[in-house]
Amino acid sequence: MTRLATILQHIECYIDDGDAADLDAALRAAADGPLDIAELLDRVARIKGDEERRWRAIAALRRALRLPVVPGPVCRTRPG
Repeated sequence: MTRLATILQHIECYIDDGDAADLDAALRAAADGPLDIAELLDRVARIKGDEERRWRAIAALRRALRLPVVPGPVCRTRPG
């Protein structure tokens, strides 16, 4: 099983059951080296199930991968 498949399996279990241990396992696997982040986030966004847990998983993955939690421009002007 590929690392991407392992991550997705843990995320699916988390979305279905809400078991935080599955989310933790997915985050550890995601931080374990390079992977196609766009594909990972796209596939997680398409997982059917509890919408709130799916969005929590996406936000947690983005934090674990050191991406902005909310997608958007990387460069923003500073106020004042």
